[in-house]
Amino acid sequence: MPAPTPRLALFHAGDPSSRVWVERLAQRIGPDVLIGDLSLLEDALTMDAQRLLWNGVEMTSMERVFLYGFRYVNPVIPDAAVQRDWSVWRDDHLAEQQGYSAVLSFLQELSRRGTAVLNHAEVHIRHQRPFVELERLRMAGVAVPELLLTNEAVAAERFMARHQQVVWRPASGRGAWQRFTHRQQQDLVAEHKPPVMLAKVISGPLQRSYFLAGYWVQHLRHEAPDATPALERLERFQSVKPSPSILRSLAPLLAKGKIPPLGWGLVSYVVGDDGQAWIYDLDPDPRLETLPAPHRTRLLTALGGYLRKGRRSSTPSLQTDPQAISRPQLFLRRMLRILFEFEHSKYKPQV
Repeated sequence: MPAPTPRLALFHAGDPSSRVWVERLAQRIGPDVLIGDLSLLEDALTMDAQRLLWNGVEMTSMERVFLYGFRYVNPVIPDAAVQRDWSVWRDDHLAEQQGYSAVLSFLQELSRRGTAVLNHAEVHIRHQRPFVELERLRMAGVAVPELLLTNEAVAAERFMARHQQVVWRPASGRGAWQRFTHRQQQDLVAEHKPPVMLAKVISGPLQRSYFLAGYWVQHLRHEAPDATPALERLERFQSVKPSPSILRSLAPLLAKGKIPPLGWGLVSYVVGDDGQAWIYDLDPDPRLETLPAPHRTRLLTALGGYLRKGRRSSTPSLQTDPQAISRPQLFLRRMLRILFEFEHSKYKPQV
């Protein structure tokens, strides 16, 4: 009986949850899965014209690689550390730069030699520019709300004047959409500050859809946390079956040739009054720890099946849940609000 072809699950040590989820994924696949640390602090890498070695294991015959928790690092600008000696800062930066370049070279060469990388490093780097990616979706015929990227106050004011409600998020990396009012405009938008992304608010329910290797894995209706009851309700998620109009709106995301393909990812959207899915985010590396256990299990099962067998020829049956399930931990924004209220109460005038 031939030895099983190894698969590789890579994670970045800078992401505290990555190792946990990659190890859980490996348990579902079996002993023929290797786990690699993208920080290169623990693993040895060798590459030449004939071979790719990770900790002495030949990688050129590997079929599939799953990349999770990839952290984009700008190799040009070192992190500021005023309290450190400049020579140490310089040496550390050069070492980080070389390690980052080695990882990129390894993943690019692995893909060039025929290994299916899900998702490769270029995808993660590209999606550090959400404005560009959302505009690319718009050009492919996907419904995207009107967007603005600016650090000019006049432009922000004009955008707000055209729309009843506006939300904002950072211009790069991960960031949640938040309400944008004149107070936020005064605090966030200035020529000496980084640009922010603004978007028109489309009224309707918020949903998430997860896809893998060309098919939909799970559709979740997202219910925001509610602080109106005496006991606060956390975020809730419910597996649903989207309407045909929503699936038609999302179809270009899975179609070949229109949009640079994502093998694995999450699309977040609002279902408008017109029945379309208005897309606000496309994430090639969705977090799993914030989801309720049944939804996490469903996604891990799908990822495990992909690494074992590769692309599935038939679309799996999508499950629906009769009830919404709360997320397993507190909502960060609510925790911050509690902290702010506590701080404010310390300086409140005594009656």
